[in-house]
Amino acid sequence: MKTFVLTSLFCCLAGMAHSQIMAYPSGDTDGKILKRSTSYSVEARALPDGEWQNLEVYSASVDIKKRRNTSFVEIDSRGDVEFRVTNHIAKYDSVSIRPLSRDVEWKCVNDSVLTFVAEPGMKLSLETNGDRYRNLHIFVNEPLKEILKPDGDDCIDWSQKLGDVYRKNARLIYFGPGVHRPKDLPSTRIRIPSNCTVYLAPGAVVNAQLSVDKAENVRIIGRGYICSPCEAIDITYSKNVEIDGVTIVNPGHYTVYGGQSDSIRIHNVKSLSGAQWGDGFDLMSCSNVDIDDCFIRTSDDCLAFYNHRWGFWGNSTNFTVRNTILWADVAHPINLGGHGDDMDPHGETLSNVLYENIDILECRESQPLYQGCLSIGCGDNNTVKNVTFRNIRIEDVQLGRLVNFNVLFNEKYNRVPGRGISNITLENVSYEGRFFELNPPVVTGYSEERCIDGVTFRNVTVNGKRIRSLEGFETNEYVRNVKFK
Repeated sequence: MKTFVLTSLFCCLAGMAHSQIMAYPSGDTDGKILKRSTSYSVEARALPDGEWQNLEVYSASVDIKKRRNTSFVEIDSRGDVEFRVTNHIAKYDSVSIRPLSRDVEWKCVNDSVLTFVAEPGMKLSLETNGDRYRNLHIFVNEPLKEILKPDGDDCIDWSQKLGDVYRKNARLIYFGPGVHRPKDLPSTRIRIPSNCTVYLAPGAVVNAQLSVDKAENVRIIGRGYICSPCEAIDITYSKNVEIDGVTIVNPGHYTVYGGQSDSIRIHNVKSLSGAQWGDGFDLMSCSNVDIDDCFIRTSDDCLAFYNHRWGFWGNSTNFTVRNTILWADVAHPINLGGHGDDMDPHGETLSNVLYENIDILECRESQPLYQGCLSIGCGDNNTVKNVTFRNIRIEDVQLGRLVNFNVLFNEKYNRVPGRGISNITLENVSYEGRFFELNPPVVTGYSEERCIDGVTFRNVTVNGKRIRSLEGFETNEYVRNVKFK
């Protein structure tokens, strides 16, 4: 299999050296699972003088409070790409391409057609006349590094339509172009054994949940789509799991659900979700987690890291989230500490968490307790410590707070309050809002013993104005050692 992989990769790259961009039509030819969008027509060409290619435009539901259909396109490219977008639902009276930090310039051809240039690795939102819901997402991947084909006795090839197959000795599970769903299993769950690579080939649409349970050394990679009626991917009691390159569209629940697992790497995952409790990556009692270069749009928390919940037990430590875009149509972009082992007299600890180079495009939550772009809601006897937010850019959010750091007793989810929050650093965090006002930030402890101890604000700004004190915050006497630099 390895010889074939290297040969295929060489041939693919040789072809891309000429064409530079690669578009992958969906294998869902009738569009019942991965639906098409008629809101936009999109063409792309490699610069400087490539030929225009028509791209398939797909649809996803967003915003559980008022369900609407957004659109997206996806390509691979080795170099800069020019896009030409025709809008069939509105005229381009005003245009925004976000994140604004990408500084993408656009040019109108007429009131319905515009062009812009994107680089490999960019994940963008084209918004017309301030409409964030009927927008167009553009995902420009760098080229695939591995291209696998079914080969050998240790391969399960779902393209052969052999029925539902599970083998503990499988080393490759291959989903080729087309729609794949279990037929005989008692659920929509496809189990993944240890030491196995799951490859979603371009054009693959997996209408099922991929389940990594009590397994190790598992990879889920490719350019296919997961359209699951429940969680898209669950990782439970497992070790050394990698997810790279796939796109997840409208899962029925979480995008990635992790419990009591170690060494998880998630890279270049794109997720569009509009379900109730449609969180992005929810990880409970997990450690050594690396999340990089993802785009997560949800109708609940984008990223939620907890300790004990349900059948998962233990501390959580060593999380790194970098180069990622978060968009919470409901709830929090970032949420920490809400669940833990309240029966343990010493509690559990969530520690050593780094968020770096993050763009937050939306936070819209009507319930004041759950508002917060950067949220630490410490309950259930948890201790949350050593958390850093560095180089965070927050754009106009419709309803939320900059921060919500709270040692609390949440009657809905907790049986006891949290033990405390300590050593929190915000460095180079900015909010730029032209149309919406933030609610006051929150930094509150619960009691003298269950307090917040040690928060540093270093170059934290709101509309260009640096925060130099707790003036304007909701705070109390159970907060100490707050510094401003």
